[in-house]
Amino acid sequence: MPDYEVVLKTIQPITVASIRETLPKYAAVGGLFNELYDYLYRNEVKPENYCAAIWHDAGYKATDVDAESVVSVDKLYQFRLHRNDIEDTAVPFPYRQ
Repeated sequence: MPDYEVVLKTIQPITVASIRETLPKYAAVGGLFNELYDYLYRNEVKPENYCAAIWHDAGYKATDVDAESVVSVDKLYQFRLHRNDIEDTAVPFPYRQ
């Protein structure tokens, strides 16, 4: 018998902003959160009280970790992203007027 109980709950949808990247190791996810929060503040986006790290690999990897940092935000936004001097047109989450 396990020492824990899994409980499934239904919750309301949460609007989030996220950054997904291949990292050298798990501990580097903190830098992804820093980049995401910096971007949100520069663009006057209000972060809310939910954040999470998502690991997209099927199992443990010592290097080249597929990671995503996620932060809830107050409403839907549309952005034009610039990263490493390469312009990418992207909508990091749905946008509606």
